[in-house]
Amino acid sequence: MDPLILTFGKHKGINIKDLAITNLSYCKWLSNQPFTPSEIKDYISNNINVDEYILKWGRHKNKSVSHIKLVDEKYIEWLKKNKFVLEKCPSLLEALK
Repeated sequence: MDPLILTFGKHKGINIKDLAITNLSYCKWLSNQPFTPSEIKDYISNNINVDEYILKWGRHKNKSVSHIKLVDEKYIEWLKKNKFVLEKCPSLLEALK
């Protein structure tokens, strides 16, 4: 069995490589759990930037800004002009640069 496939939790049966694309915040959480297998922790620490800005809302919830830039440039441009983002989200604005 592939050691990078989760055998527990709500993402059971999913490869950590795929999960990093669809739910980076879960990878970050997973990397800090004592029950996470060492193979998965090692993969996360060596291959996934869990400190990257993760969107917490919207249609790209739980995805990194770098991933969103690859798949939806129009959304990135919208975020850069959005009044709420401009006024309330300095960390997001920094990540959008």
